[in-house]
Amino acid sequence: MGMKRWFLGGLALVVAGLLGGPVAQADNNDLNNAISSAPQGLPLNDYFKLGTFSTSTGGGNSAKVIDSNRGDGTQLVQLTDTTNEVGTIWTADNYRLNLNQNATASMWLYFGYRTSSAGDGMAFVLQNDARGVDAIAKTTSGAVGDGETLGVWGVDDGITNPQIQSRAIQNSWALEFDSFSNTQSRKGSAFDTSIGSYPHIASNYPGAGLTYVTNNLSPDNPYVLMQHQGVIQNNSFNLLSNGAWHHVTMKWDAAAKTMTYSYNDKDPSTGNAQTPVGTKTVSIDPTKIDPNNTGYARWGFTGSTGTNWENNLVIFEQVPGVVNSSASVTATDLTADKVIAAGDTVTSGDQLQLAYKLNYDSGSQDWKNVVAKIAIPNNMTVSYAKVTYADGKSELIDPSTISAQTLKYQLTRDLNGTNAPATITVIGNAMGVKNATTAVAAAKSTFNGSNALTNATTPNFTISAASNWNLRLFFGAAANGTKTSQIDLDGIKDTTLTGHFTYSLTSTASDAGYGGTAGKAVTLRPTVNGQTQTSTTAGDGGTFSYTVPASLLLPGANTVTLYATYNGGTNVSDVIKATINVGSLAFSNVTSNIAFNAKLTGTSATIAPSSQPNISVVDTRVTGKHWALSANLTGLAASFPGEVVYQPGNGSVTTLSSQDAAIDTGSSAATTDVSKQWSSTWTDSSSRGVFLKIPSATTAGTYDGTITWSLKNAPS
Repeated sequence: MGMKRWFLGGLALVVAGLLGGPVAQADNNDLNNAISSAPQGLPLNDYFKLGTFSTSTGGGNSAKVIDSNRGDGTQLVQLTDTTNEVGTIWTADNYRLNLNQNATASMWLYFGYRTSSAGDGMAFVLQNDARGVDAIAKTTSGAVGDGETLGVWGVDDGITNPQIQSRAIQNSWALEFDSFSNTQSRKGSAFDTSIGSYPHIASNYPGAGLTYVTNNLSPDNPYVLMQHQGVIQNNSFNLLSNGAWHHVTMKWDAAAKTMTYSYNDKDPSTGNAQTPVGTKTVSIDPTKIDPNNTGYARWGFTGSTGTNWENNLVIFEQVPGVVNSSASVTATDLTADKVIAAGDTVTSGDQLQLAYKLNYDSGSQDWKNVVAKIAIPNNMTVSYAKVTYADGKSELIDPSTISAQTLKYQLTRDLNGTNAPATITVIGNAMGVKNATTAVAAAKSTFNGSNALTNATTPNFTISAASNWNLRLFFGAAANGTKTSQIDLDGIKDTTLTGHFTYSLTSTASDAGYGGTAGKAVTLRPTVNGQTQTSTTAGDGGTFSYTVPASLLLPGANTVTLYATYNGGTNVSDVIKATINVGSLAFSNVTSNIAFNAKLTGTSATIAPSSQPNISVVDTRVTGKHWALSANLTGLAASFPGEVVYQPGNGSVTTLSSQDAAIDTGSSAATTDVSKQWSSTWTDSSSRGVFLKIPSATTAGTYDGTITWSLKNAPS
């Protein structure tokens, strides 16, 4: 067979050369176009496996994995690239679709550029064929079926209708993307006669007899037609093969037992959602794809070519069974206290909030290494951002890292069934331009992990025209104002921020020399740690004072933003920001148990504990503060003959009793490991740490007591 194949191939080349005709071969220019325009997708890792089979020409599975040139790990599957090929790729056992759970699969498909000369297409397949990843359509003689079968439908090789379904992938449902409509009234090329000559998308059960109808009008030329369900077709040869990527979303509803598929539902150049070319919902009978009631189905893609050919390529975006994730965003005008819908108008200067909710719905893996790329809508400034996890823990995101109106941040924690959703909150202001309204386009943000990708898009809206008057807000005194302020506290307490505002027609950014009326009262609008607070009025005199209640402050960095409005919101200042650092003095670690175990020898001894206690202090107060550590011992029976002592290592020895004994002192620093140099064994009075001294007459027994460690502020 191998010699025959090469001999015929050589003869074909000679004839083609003599006649001046083209020879079908892989089109690298088309492949390069597909790779250079490839949208972001997932690395395949161990999620998928290529099937193993041999074709009638002696070849095998034509599918191969290709790296993109995006630099983000995106990989492509090329199912076919020339004539008479069949390619398959299937999920591994661990990543089959759970039929008892809702699931979403999304991917990008590429069908080459050959339009009406393309063929034959590919199919998304769910299956429980006994051959597993080696499942493939075959002829009666066992040869692999290509052309109109797409590698999944039964082969019409002249055997009567009741047997054709046995030559398909068994226990399966398929959604075909058929780029070459087979409408010829002959065996092996008539499947699509009932729906016309244009490319189409349709579904049915390849292994079910009712999918096929035999035309016996001409006994000498019987051929088989296929029943098409859920058809998407637009009477254009550009539906599939047009040199562009096409996005497909598949949604399985476990309760309704339906599959909804949407075609061309994202713009390939931007990734933004768009109105699909078509959306269909079809019922799937689980007994036909999972007759043994395992609750799972393997899924993947098959593709084939005949005399017509194309590059059949797939990029996977979301793989059900690995991670089912989603994202949504709610945009709110905090000043007007209303959710922003598409087409709404917001007032220039209004405070806006974008709340992105990252959902983990199900999966066999955590949603790992999630990187958020948040596209900030145009004409929105950002003053505050944070991510909050399901357990209430949060992380501040530095708005100063925004570049090209994009805030990029990698979550420090993976998301899963117990640690989700995560919410990213972004707060800022809408900044209009003078004398004209501003149209703000929808902005798509991506949330891409190493095993799932998703996105969310803000609504488009309009910002009203800004006033000609300039209202500006500053911390500090006139002529020395700043847009930022930092206050360091030793503890939580009410904290007052002061500053001034100016109001005039002058557009200078300086806080002095306005020449306007400084005494116009303004409304001051504060937020503390992302939470909008009650507005206050700054009266005549051009100054303001705002007190942040202690109840709103937390240990660590606190963000306070202020902006001012005047004349019913017609005039709005830009935002100023204060950072209030609340320091604290606390233990970061204290060992809960100390044990002294020793063999009595009848002589006095000093014994080290099994391990010295671990004592660490964290002091985030203002530099220059000091602390003192002390300890006392209570609860030890009076009959105990020995004593517990502390040795600082300078020759002195302190017996611990019910009175506090000085242990150590230090000054403000991030963390101090007090016991780092304490000795694990006792040598002499230079040994450092807590030890037990026993006299020679000590008898065996178990003795318990409590050491209380105390940490206090110390004079500087």
